[in-house]
Amino acid sequence: MLDWSCRSHLQRKVRAESLGGCFLRILLVEDEMSAAKILAKGLREQGYAVDIAADGDAALYQAAINDYDVVLLDVMLPGRDGLEVCRGLRAMSSPVPVFDADCAGQFSRPGRWTRRPAPTTT
Repeated sequence: MLDWSCRSHLQRKVRAESLGGCFLRILLVEDEMSAAKILAKGLREQGYAVDIAADGDAALYQAAINDYDVVLLDVMLPGRDGLEVCRGLRAMSSPVPVFDADCAGQFSRPGRWTRRPAPTTT
């Protein structure tokens, strides 16, 4: 479940959109550039503003200089992994909701960090 600071952050943004304001600004943190470009293209076609960070350090830098409404975060990153990035965002007192993705491209609930077993191949 979203904590109150994240929830109110998104509610203000949704109200602004309904009044003709700006759309959500998303930080996409993905080290696989082909996947990042495809996902960013789809989100932009839906009217979202998307910035891409290829690693944890770039993600924290982007989050420090920009206000994001949502962070889509890959778990497996070079350098700082997704958990360290999430901790870094919280250390900056950022209320932004974070969705973390596993290697199968499934997103967990916002604001939670879950460990999933590795996918099995048959």
